[in-house]
Amino acid sequence: MEKMSIEMYMSQKEWGCFKKIAEICSCIEVLNYFAGDEETFIEITRFFSEYPKKVIEELESYKKIMKLKILEINEDTVTAYMKYNSKSFSFGCIFKLIDFKKYELFIEYPIEFFEDRTIIKLVGEKKNLAKFKKFIDKSFKTRILEVERYIPHKISILEVLTPKQRETLLKAYEMGYYTIPRKTTLSEIGKAMNISDSAVREHLRKSENKIMSLIFGKD
Repeated sequence: MEKMSIEMYMSQKEWGCFKKIAEICSCIEVLNYFAGDEETFIEITRFFSEYPKKVIEELESYKKIMKLKILEINEDTVTAYMKYNSKSFSFGCIFKLIDFKKYELFIEYPIEFFEDRTIIKLVGEKKNLAKFKKFIDKSFKTRILEVERYIPHKISILEVLTPKQRETLLKAYEMGYYTIPRKTTLSEIGKAMNISDSAVREHLRKSENKIMSLIFGKD
């Protein structure tokens, strides 16, 4: 079995009613999704944003959400349980557009939504992944990010980080920021990422704090 990470480019029209939320989020992750019945479906979604209260306000104002429950709110994330009418748009609508069962594939969560693209991880036999890629290319511009052997229950410690924190930490590692002696500076990392050195420092500080808290079991 193999796992394929694929990037699907989507126009802003695909965001529909959630366009306002998308504008204030750096990333949106669907953590789980399932159909309640023929009329409804449910998803648990995490929103990464510097404005968590605004995200909640937008969700509460969206009348097509039949049931909303905020599960967790932090300084840069909101996790919500949402129940919709099946005719309404949701981040899980991709499940209605694609029959993954036809290709004998299953999804490894989370599914990541960005402003103009979606990253989805699919697991299955190599031939079925190839068939799916050929099918999806008819509707979307896609790019394979990675194909690797599937290891059940392999969970990355980086999943506790926001996408930007993960990106910054990886870039710092690749450029030798954590080697002894250091091979790069915050300023050089920022230049490579087109962000300020203070932003790099902040992303790394938050990343390191989250990882250490996870290791030592402290909030």
